[in-house]
Amino acid sequence: MQKHSRKQRLKFSPKSPLKHLAKPTRNPKRGASASVPRGPAAQDSGGFLSLLLERIGWDQLNGLNQRKHGAGRPTHVLERGQLLAALVFHYTVSWTGSLAEHLFCLLGIQMAESTLSERRQALPFEVFAQLLRRVLVPIAQAGPQAFFGRWRLAAIDGVTFSLANTESVKKQCKKAGNQKGRAAFAKQQCAVLVELMMHNPLAALIGTSGQSEWKLALGLLDQLPHQCLLLADRLYGCGAFLLAAMDRLKQRDGRFLVRVKESLKVVRRLKGFKDGSQRVQIKALDPANYHRVAGLLEVREIYATIQRRGHRPVRVRLWTNLSCAEASAHELVCLYAARWEQELYFRELKWHLGINDLLRSQTPETAAQEVAAMIVGSSLIAHERA
Repeated sequence: MQKHSRKQRLKFSPKSPLKHLAKPTRNPKRGASASVPRGPAAQDSGGFLSLLLERIGWDQLNGLNQRKHGAGRPTHVLERGQLLAALVFHYTVSWTGSLAEHLFCLLGIQMAESTLSERRQALPFEVFAQLLRRVLVPIAQAGPQAFFGRWRLAAIDGVTFSLANTESVKKQCKKAGNQKGRAAFAKQQCAVLVELMMHNPLAALIGTSGQSEWKLALGLLDQLPHQCLLLADRLYGCGAFLLAAMDRLKQRDGRFLVRVKESLKVVRRLKGFKDGSQRVQIKALDPANYHRVAGLLEVREIYATIQRRGHRPVRVRLWTNLSCAEASAHELVCLYAARWEQELYFRELKWHLGINDLLRSQTPETAAQEVAAMIVGSSLIAHERA
């Protein structure tokens, strides 16, 4: 294997979205760690800390789910905020280096990799859940492409990452399988609510206990922003999901536009409109008991055939609660194509921030931390880009 000097290893990849945000510093003298500035006064590595601290204050970082000894002293020698900032930095910049090297690059603090691993294992995931809720916010001054009328375009979907085949992962996680055999890697499930066009995550939930994408997505509905237009694919195009979504959207003056499977049946067709759409009545089944009807909903249904040159025609079926006065059927069919922006966001998450969809962490707990740190990093990039 070709060896590289430490100076070479700390160079940024030219494709890094934050390649201008970090600059390696000289190694401090031994014993000088006590004089390292703490908090916002610490060296800023070209601006990364400034981006992070604009979203959440240093005191708030240190106070996330903080627990203390009986004597009242913090449980870590390294401040929690410093460790969190280093983790986000580590999984945001796409240049080679260990967490210890990135901690020194960002804050000038020297610590062994094994010690940092112990600190990570001691962090409860609730810290990262709180970090996601506080950092992920809409971009206030977005361009006109990020809105439809007065509604902010948002989409909800799931993404999976592969876990390394370590002993810890093998003991705690099960691999999916089919008639051809088991999968090569266990999976980490995550659901993300994304501000379209801006590629900005608005909320995220990471499955730490084997939750399905469906359950994670339902948990994101409470974090929908005010006056948003929610787009979703066919997994969410059913009465059970829309029943839960409509309740939250009504409180926030929001709307939805989802694609629906062709096989789903409607209870009754109520009225046809001039643009070819119809108002229909659908039933929402109870997710806990599919033999029980939880309620009936009225939605506007749109059928369309999309033809691209060189490709076979595709028939799509959409449900929405936007009226004809708010949007025509043709406008909504064209608008639904914007949902693909979420797939582009996931590609950035895996290939620009990560190496690929295989996570670098060695345990399920630290893998969830890695995904959370990448999502926080993608939010900082989106705000800087905007």
